[in-house]
Amino acid sequence: MDLMCSPNGARAIITINTSRPPFDDARVRAALSLAIDRETIAEKILRAGEQPAYSLVPPGIADYPGTARFPYAGQPLDQRVAEAKRLLAEAGFGPENPLSFKFNYIADPDSRRVAVALGQMWQAIGVSADLVLSEKKVHYNTVRVRDYEVAESNWFADYNDAKNFLFLAQPSSGAMNTSAYANMEYENLISQADATADAAARAALLTKAEQLMLDEHPLVPLYFGVNRALIGTHVEGWVDNIVNVHRTR
Repeated sequence: MDLMCSPNGARAIITINTSRPPFDDARVRAALSLAIDRETIAEKILRAGEQPAYSLVPPGIADYPGTARFPYAGQPLDQRVAEAKRLLAEAGFGPENPLSFKFNYIADPDSRRVAVALGQMWQAIGVSADLVLSEKKVHYNTVRVRDYEVAESNWFADYNDAKNFLFLAQPSSGAMNTSAYANMEYENLISQADATADAAARAALLTKAEQLMLDEHPLVPLYFGVNRALIGTHVEGWVDNIVNVHRTR
């Protein structure tokens, strides 16, 4: 038997309600993202092959270069923490006026561990997060109606295409746009991509849109999931794929 592990179409994110002050300020959203040690979450807390995420679209998506990244990807954590504190100070927060908010998360073991870790990471930049636990159905209803400030969210691709991730930040996506991100430049880039038949030109438009969204932090990716499958050595025709669909035919 061989154990097969590879990236899949699942990813965990933090969604930030951009319609609620102070989270309508991109500096505040960026500060929360900068403070997160994704390597620690993936490699020391979850420890099941998850990959730190610095983009919304996971690696391996068809006809997509995957070059969009958070501006600070690869930067040492101490530098990111210092930048987060600077941005918070610019936005009016600091020791005399600390930022505090509620962080909604799901009542399962992994989410609990990640939420506690996030709370500690945000403490390092002088931010206090009140951890609010809910059963999954209640949690997602709360997020869907945008009755939250900052919250855990997850998404698994329905099909192998970058649009299946990027539409989550489109203003025209209605309730699926749980962050209430309202950037019409982003909307127009996605619309242009939808009307473009050339695969390379379409990918370039989607990449530009993803980079725009990453720069403004309405959605904060944490980690990408992985497929894990135990395959008999006698099995032929097995082709791993990002959506983890393997038809017997």
